[in-house]
Amino acid sequence: MASGFFQTWSAYTISPALPDLTTTFQLEKVGSDYRISYKDGTADVTTTMGPDYAISVIRVKTAEFDSTIKPQFKTVPRGLLLSSYQAIYRGATPAEATDLDVTIDYQEIDGLQFPQEISLAGSYGTTAFKVKVNFTGCQATKH
Repeated sequence: MASGFFQTWSAYTISPALPDLTTTFQLEKVGSDYRISYKDGTADVTTTMGPDYAISVIRVKTAEFDSTIKPQFKTVPRGLLLSSYQAIYRGATPAEATDLDVTIDYQEIDGLQFPQEISLAGSYGTTAFKVKVNFTGCQATKH
């Protein structure tokens, strides 16, 4: 769970959840939102952003997998910070279906925002779960 969380979290906090500059993409205006569509390997990716460019939905679809992530952000002095997200993952079988609600509380370490507690609730197949993960004693090293 923690590794899956950090893969999602890093796309909104460390590296941009947008296509590489060399990737061919389509940009369209849909109402007051913007939608970017592109290929990432065999995956079709669609990202929807509001007028403030905050991402509201990312959908990734392959022949074997379909996922939708709906992030929520809070405004902090240096911009936007991922505060929660809802995710729906569908695999080849119903047993692989995952529904997930994640909330994130932060701590400041050396002037940077890092997760202090993540709360994950949802289901995997027919099994419900609810987990809290706390990070204590964390340090940051700047290079």
